[in-house]
Amino acid sequence: MPPDERALATGRSTRSVPRALLIVAVVLLAARVASAVWEHAHPPVAQDLVRWRPLAVAETEALAAKRPILYDFSAAWCGPCQTMEAEVFRNEAGAKRINDQMIATRVVDRSREDGHNPPEIDELQRRFEVSAFPTLVLYDPRTKKHQSIVGYPGRDELLKDLSKKVTRLKMGEVLGGDSL
Repeated sequence: MPPDERALATGRSTRSVPRALLIVAVVLLAARVASAVWEHAHPPVAQDLVRWRPLAVAETEALAAKRPILYDFSAAWCGPCQTMEAEVFRNEAGAKRINDQMIATRVVDRSREDGHNPPEIDELQRRFEVSAFPTLVLYDPRTKKHQSIVGYPGRDELLKDLSKKVTRLKMGEVLGGDSL
């Protein structure tokens, strides 16, 4: 290939990297580093597979479906709550079991972050004597009976315990307000 006459006149090699290409490479590298930093600071949040109902409609839906309400009392700062979310509520089998047997509603405590909770959350926590997170309460609005699970014992044990408690509520074995 014949040499570039302009390159020969200026004494530059025809094999040198064009400045524009170098600038583009630096810009692309900077963009990739910036996107990696953004992704690290804002990881994608996996979605729960449980169909959470708003607190205001949970009882109406439970009565219509003839199923108990599952109140999930949790808090943003609660490590076991986050583990339970990942292992149960984002798990297909766990979420299916909950969706098929219960009307689920999440009750998030905000007293540490905001200094107080909305009145309806305070009332539910008093009513079901919630003093630790996570606490799951199965409540049958027809009989007004409930059962609680305090803490997170692991996915398999939790799902087994929830199923037993649903069965007990349906059979009417638990006296009103007792917690097993």
